[in-house]
Amino acid sequence: MATMADLFIRGKEFAAATGLKSGAELEDLIARAYPVASSQLVDQATIETFSDAAVCDDDGNPINRLRVKDGGITVAKLQAKARVAATAADRLALHAYTDTAIALPGSATTNLILEHELRDSGSCYNTTTGLFLPTTAGLYLVIGHVYTSGTNPDIQAIIRVNGGDASWGGVCNATHARATAVDIISMNGTSDTINLAAKNSSAAAAALSAGSGSFMTSLQAVLLCTLT
Repeated sequence: MATMADLFIRGKEFAAATGLKSGAELEDLIARAYPVASSQLVDQATIETFSDAAVCDDDGNPINRLRVKDGGITVAKLQAKARVAATAADRLALHAYTDTAIALPGSATTNLILEHELRDSGSCYNTTTGLFLPTTAGLYLVIGHVYTSGTNPDIQAIIRVNGGDASWGGVCNATHARATAVDIISMNGTSDTINLAAKNSSAAAAALSAGSGSFMTSLQAVLLCTLT
């Protein structure tokens, strides 16, 4: 049997009411995991690695396995060293949009306020300021769309982090066209903010369209992974 580092096989779920598992039930979750020695996937206090001489790899070396050290295991304890998004708060997702036309002055960048939300699982988007302040540190996939109106507005979508430009989208040069900016951004979960902006490179004033359906100015974000 070949060793596989930090491979978990799904076991029984936690009790919804208490968030606890007994030691016996936890064995169902971890019995088939073969981690590396002193694996950082577990905290070595509530769950620990040990060398099991009864099970060897192809070279005859004992396999590292997991066992429960603390019977009062909680979700928080198990997540302490895990590098996965495991709770509802960790699975942050945002889809904010506007169905209102927005004027864009010439030769200027305008921060956009998106007053509607299709999804804001962590309640992290402010529809008054237009700032997305995720409360979980991690890497986020961020997508910003700007939907234009008017004749040949020279408009770009911009994703901003902490007020500075982080990613620029393509230029719209057609009536009712849409520009999109996409980036993967590291957020600290406490003070880092993201917002959507539109740059009008033309000296003439332009506007974003009110849009409808999928053709709306919007900011979308989803947590890809947490950072430890």
